[in-house]
Amino acid sequence: MLIQVKKDASVTNSARRAQIVGATIATIAELGYHQASFARIAERANLSSTRLISYHFDHKDG
Repeated sequence: MLIQVKKDASVTNSARRAQIVGATIATIAELGYHQASFARIAERANLSSTRLISYHFDHKDG
């Protein structure tokens, strides 16, 4: 798996992306790919909104 970091990524943005990736991996491991959702990932990552996922990742493959 290759994770691309945006060129203008700050330490804070990189940390948030890592938090989202970790929560995504844990959610998929527990529930499976088809049961994983932005809502479940956001909840596991303690994000206030699923929009934070869309902000840090341009598309699902990201």
